[in-house]
Amino acid sequence: MHTFKRLVYHLFLYDGCFDSNVYKLHLACLAYFAKIFDQAIFVLAIDDTDNRDLIKTAEKTLLKNIPIRDIKFIVEKNNDFREASTFYEQIAKKLESLDGVTFFGHIKGASNEFNPNIDIWQVYNWIIAVYFFSLFYMDEVIWYLITSPSFNTYGSLKCKWENIENKYSWLYSGTFFWINGQRTAAFMKKNEIELPPLNNRYCAETFCGNIFKFNNAEAGSHKCFHYVASSDVLFLNWYKYAEAFIEDFLDDDTKDDYYNFRAEMLKTIEI
Repeated sequence: MHTFKRLVYHLFLYDGCFDSNVYKLHLACLAYFAKIFDQAIFVLAIDDTDNRDLIKTAEKTLLKNIPIRDIKFIVEKNNDFREASTFYEQIAKKLESLDGVTFFGHIKGASNEFNPNIDIWQVYNWIIAVYFFSLFYMDEVIWYLITSPSFNTYGSLKCKWENIENKYSWLYSGTFFWINGQRTAAFMKKNEIELPPLNNRYCAETFCGNIFKFNNAEAGSHKCFHYVASSDVLFLNWYKYAEAFIEDFLDDDTKDDYYNFRAEMLKTIEI
């Protein structure tokens, strides 16, 4: 039985962005896994919505590189809520109408190339790992989503950030995750849970943590399950530890899959 799979992706645009290694790496990963998806919705977030040249460049670039038959583009003015705004407009407010399962992602690391204090290789490794563990073993993902409302391999961390207004005990760190929209809507209705307010830019990654208990949406993949899904684990910026996770907790076959995928993706960027 086929499960409908939808991609919703928040893409921040700026002049010259597609020359960036971060953007090239994201596009390469999206292209690699494009065959998974039945539909893609790309929200093009841009400071100047009258910049038609940049918007057309983005549309042409995506259509050329991402072989998904059903692609929809939505242009939105960039705002302080960033990808959380896209998540709310395209997923959180439409849960009951979202058949199948939906994968949410965004152009993570877009600003990191301009920050001299960031180790860009940590960012590259994070990007590669989050796509690999979310999309490479799709049979496991679909199996997990049959019984659970959401899925992410690394993201289910016990985490408390005092400067975030939302009160939650865990989050999908980095904001790449699968969600079963109709199952989530049914859960919220049954438990009389209101849609959490969109009041800061972290509202996408904290969304599930505001609705489900930790063990209702823990890390589903056995590839990293025992360590990362432990409720005793507290990590911020987990991507800094991605390589240690891979070396310490993956079996040899999975390591081979990961490193082969990583090598193929790195060929697409200038290093």
